[in-house]
Amino acid sequence: MFDAIKIPQAVWDKISSHDSKPFHHRICHYFKDKVEQINGFNDLTFEMDYGESQSVILYNELQADFLLIDDKKARSLAENLGINCIGTIGLLSISKDK
Repeated sequence: MFDAIKIPQAVWDKISSHDSKPFHHRICHYFKDKVEQINGFNDLTFEMDYGESQSVILYNELQADFLLIDDKKARSLAENLGINCIGTIGLLSISKDK
């Protein structure tokens, strides 16, 4: 569906730390080579979660096409910044159609 998938370090730290969750090994294996460091200063941490704020910055740095984000407040803030957001349900819907 997408040419490339990238996640910021904060998201990697969160998903890789929950080793008791089902499918943990498969998730980590899939995402471990998709981690990107952000270059800019993260000035959004007062507005949203650390992983979400790094995701917004990475989206801008990479000039990405989409930002996968489900948190309602963070998504609203991202959309106000002109970011093209998609949620998990939207992603599943597109996958089904393809």
